[in-house]
Amino acid sequence: MKKAKTFIPQIDCPIFSEQEEKIKQLTQSINGAKIISNEVDKAQELLSIVNILLICPKYNREKEDCENCRLFLHVQEEIAKSIIKASKVTY
Repeated sequence: MKKAKTFIPQIDCPIFSEQEEKIKQLTQSINGAKIISNEVDKAQELLSIVNILLICPKYNREKEDCENCRLFLHVQEEIAKSIIKASKVTY
């Protein structure tokens, strides 16, 4: 099965930028994992980064970059949670 390409929106934020490469690497690792336990490990790591970014002290709902970041993070959160949940059903 062909996996989706990693897409990270352009978000002008130094806080997000610090974690952007790690998010991309984790997403690529999840997409390339052939063993569910490897996906779960990466999904848990991704979830940890997402949770930290979601409580950003500089969040401003009036800024488009903040809203785009929040939307992107919520999608990543759902993906990570789904992988973790699916692994519990699989095992």
